Amino acid sequence: MRSARVGARSMADRDAGSGLTRITRRDLVAGAIGAGGAGLAGWLLPPAPRRVRAFLSGDPAFLADNPDLIAAAAAVADMRAGASEAGRRRETIEAVRGGLLNPLAAPCLGPMQGRLGLIEITDYLCAPCRGSSHAVESALAEHPGSNAALLLVPISGALSDYMAGFAAAAYFARPAGFAALHRGLMEGPAPGQNRMEEIAAALGYDVAAVAGDADSPRVRAYLAASRRFAETLGLNGVPAFLNPRGDMHLGGITARQAASLVGR
Repeated sequence: MRSARVGARSMADRDAGSGLTRITRRDLVAGAIGAGGAGLAGWLLPPAPRRVRAFLSGDPAFLADNPDLIAAAAAVADMRAGASEAGRRRETIEAVRGGLLNPLAAPCLGPMQGRLGLIEITDYLCAPCRGSSHAVESALAEHPGSNAALLLVPISGALSDYMAGFAAAAYFARPAGFAALHRGLMEGPAPGQNRMEEIAAALGYDVAAVAGDADSPRVRAYLAASRRFAETLGLNGVPAFLNPRGDMHLGGITARQAASLVGR
């Protein structure tokens, strides 16, 4: 702090005749950040950053002598980069909100007429996905007006593919029973085909009809769209959790983390 103030005063004294009368620490941080935007013409910058830019151009060693300013600028740059990434994810979400993320087009957890609070990208044979199931349920219970769009992206082989298709077909056949089916598939040991069909039968699904629809055009379109969505976000694994603002959590999630995403 002290060295920064001394540097600012000496610079002001040296350039008093040219109108450079006062540079604050805030100006220096803003200037250090602005220095990264070389594509901007200097005259587009506000007066304080313009003065600091001129100062740093003439005395770049000042930043090397004040590494705390570099750290402060780097923290802000990281924050801006994160906000930019969230903004791009938000645009991706908005582009499919009325399509893929509509409860008529993708399995929905929670009230179908509720507010979209969470997007879950998952696979029934993925251990972290399965371990996150209770967290998602808890978050939706904490926000009863919100729902979660479930995007099944099977990455664990042929059984995973079949389970994703079967679950989607079951949802399209009878959405009201899907939450219980989903819970049954996520809880306990990783299910095989027989257990999956037993759970569906116990919930009143016509297993033969659902199995027959698991490779229907509607189900294939949903699974393909889910995979494209994940790829557009740059994901190469599951699980991933997002909210409509573009905030994202990768990997297994806790109830507190899930509730935080839904509540933003």
